[in-house]
Amino acid sequence: MLDNNIRVRKLEESNFFPIPESIKLQNDSYNVYQNEEGMIIYVPKKNNPFKNSKIIEKYQGSNQKEEIGNSLIGKEL
Repeated sequence: MLDNNIRVRKLEESNFFPIPESIKLQNDSYNVYQNEEGMIIYVPKKNNPFKNSKIIEKYQGSNQKEEIGNSLIGKEL
């Protein structure tokens, strides 16, 4: 792992961290968290299929085929 020391930069009213060139971005949007020890963690945002209206619309009302050959009837949940 490379030693990528960075300093907080200020842009107008916001603070930000410059991203070293050695770090290749995998996404254009990230969630950011800070843990109990003060570490700042950036996690790439991913599409949540349970909140995606197109996926919900596509599968709404469809029955899942079970391994035993029957379909769920809606009372299992």
